[in-house]
Amino acid sequence: MKERRFSLSVILILALCLGLVLSACGAKGAAPQAGGSPQTSDSSGENSTAGQPADQGAGGSPQTSDSSGENNNTGAFPVKFTTVDLYGNTVTEKSLGEKKLFFVHYWATWCGPCVNEMPDLSGLVSEYEDRVGFIALLDDFSTNPDGAKKIIESAGIPASFIMVDAQAPEMEKLLAMVQTGYVPTTVLLGLDGKMLGSPLIGSQGTVYADTLDKLLA
Repeated sequence: MKERRFSLSVILILALCLGLVLSACGAKGAAPQAGGSPQTSDSSGENSTAGQPADQGAGGSPQTSDSSGENNNTGAFPVKFTTVDLYGNTVTEKSLGEKKLFFVHYWATWCGPCVNEMPDLSGLVSEYEDRVGFIALLDDFSTNPDGAKKIIESAGIPASFIMVDAQAPEMEKLLAMVQTGYVPTTVLLGLDGKMLGSPLIGSQGTVYADTLDKLLA
């Protein structure tokens, strides 16, 4: 009986690892957060492991928002920045507009799952851009800008999905939120700058929309 339980446990662990491999890539030069475990979402949209902190308050304690967030209000992106987007345009936190919450996405052109989910993200942005601000941190922004442009243009990514350099000094605070050691990784932020739930690691399919619907309800 013990051997059978052990075998089932091994099978489940291998299945979870395979799922992560198929939906995410190890971020180059980025190790998982200390004490952190990779997170994936099941079909219900619930994350399988505890989340990484979105921000550190006094004393280094993680800050999170409750499920209600501040979704009856709209506001500007809570992290101030000034940088350039993939097309050389100057963008700031105000470029995301006044929204109910914000979708922060970390990806790379060398990551197959990142590229494959771009058409789905295009539809997601089109459906929610009136209520949600979208910004993407591109890992290889400086080394493959032309490749990135081809990918997002082929997928029909709306211009409202702002693409910026993940390695830019101005993006340091945002990059810290999405650095789990894997791409793609997505976090959702409330108007107070606190993470809503846990990071979503790997391509998520319909989980993105399901999660946004719950938060916006």
